[in-house]
Amino acid sequence: MLLTYLQRVPEFTALPAAELKALAQQTVVVCVPAGRQLVTPGIALDDYLFLLRGTLSVGPARRRVRASRFGVLRHFYPGASAVRAHTACQIARVRRQLYEFVSDGGSGGARYDLDAAPWLKRFLSSHMMRQLSNAEWQALLRGFVAERFARGDHVIAAGTRGDCCYVVEAGHAVVHHCGKTLCHLNPGDFFGEDALLVDAPRNATVTALSPLKVQKIHRQLFLAVLADTLVEFVEQRGPGVCYSITDAAHIDLRATLAELPARQQIYVTGGSRAERALVTFLLVQRGHRAQALA
Repeated sequence: MLLTYLQRVPEFTALPAAELKALAQQTVVVCVPAGRQLVTPGIALDDYLFLLRGTLSVGPARRRVRASRFGVLRHFYPGASAVRAHTACQIARVRRQLYEFVSDGGSGGARYDLDAAPWLKRFLSSHMMRQLSNAEWQALLRGFVAERFARGDHVIAAGTRGDCCYVVEAGHAVVHHCGKTLCHLNPGDFFGEDALLVDAPRNATVTALSPLKVQKIHRQLFLAVLADTLVEFVEQRGPGVCYSITDAAHIDLRATLAELPARQQIYVTGGSRAERALVTFLLVQRGHRAQALA
């Protein structure tokens, strides 16, 4: 039944049957009782919402929207600032990044791979990848080079020069330095970018904890697709907070950045231009709105 509804969505009509079926498997249908507030002004949802059954009251004017059994099915959110269930309703929820990848597929860019392995789905749904256009996403994935490591092998070693970064496809690894464990890496995790952004030796070692398969991204592709897209330099700051790079911050940079406010614009100052690029990249990678001061 859900497939029948999705076939009525204009953005999905050109999808092959297998992709439409995969999309249906990732679509959540919820039943909402009458009187329930679905969308509250000022609170953004990360979904596209479609009315399958029932009647909604939309907007301050409480305009009625009724589900239709036939014809085109369009989302009511995004687009409505306030939505309440007037009667008992069935609502289909499609994740925003999935909807936007799929609906953009017919424009000649890359289509989101609905049947992708879990590691790839996790990587593609990261904050970092959401910033890319379909063409950039496609270029990055075309440049992947598979590489395997045995348990105990060093994928990268502290103090060596770096010419690539990686995405974990299968297996697990640990990031460590001077006997201290910094973090563990799982399928879908991205690592090795620091040395590429600052053109400096590796600042940590990554060791395979099990047989490990990674996808390698060479420096030139990383800089052209990811760094140039995610790192923006501006001449002056606007409203927001400043983060100034200090020597102390480098002791545990990622832990320091994790303490910054999540919903404010951040301007990165201090340090060298390369260090500002690195910090800005790490912030955007984690979902912050950040820019570097030129």
